[in-house]
Amino acid sequence: PLRPVLAASAAAYGFAAVDDDLLAFIRERLRVSLRDRDAGSGSSIAHDVVAAALGDGMAEGSDDILFLAERADALAAFLGSDDGAGLVAGWRRAASILEAEEGKAKQSFAPATDPALFALPAETGLYEHLDSLSFSAKVLSRDELLSGMQALGTLRGPIDVFFDSVVVNDDDDKVRLNRLGLLAMVRDAMTRVADFTKLEG
Repeated sequence: PLRPVLAASAAAYGFAAVDDDLLAFIRERLRVSLRDRDAGSGSSIAHDVVAAALGDGMAEGSDDILFLAERADALAAFLGSDDGAGLVAGWRRAASILEAEEGKAKQSFAPATDPALFALPAETGLYEHLDSLSFSAKVLSRDELLSGMQALGTLRGPIDVFFDSVVVNDDDDKVRLNRLGLLAMVRDAMTRVADFTKLEG
């Protein structure tokens, strides 16, 4: 991580603190490097994928340049797979519904749901799959990164079945809110891996 390194360097030169803009500058140089490296060789990474991997710079690990580069590479590979591409389609649908309903409610829906209110097998299937994910932190560590992406890939099927079988905006308000909470669980799980809101297209 860069923060302690920069702080130690600043102290060695007699500075009381590190300018916040310095880390932002380094992250921006990393962004450009990942996007433009080896142009034409196929190893450069699309700018929106880089943005998703780097996030907003506020999360834990956001100053670990090596980890961010590894996450960008892993995310690019994941999104290039069938499961990754399919999952992003499901993510966009879930995110769109949540955005619309949260806008109406003027609040965010918590990633929580009550299985007792499930009326369809697709709800149970998606919930059980989400519940089986053993993510230990809000942002996955280097050790969890690859296994976390593989685990996310297995969500594609349950999410597809959910949207094929379930009408989220049910007439029963309790059922509707419960289903929105389930979609919020999908959002919560995926944002532990990367900021998928940054993806375009």
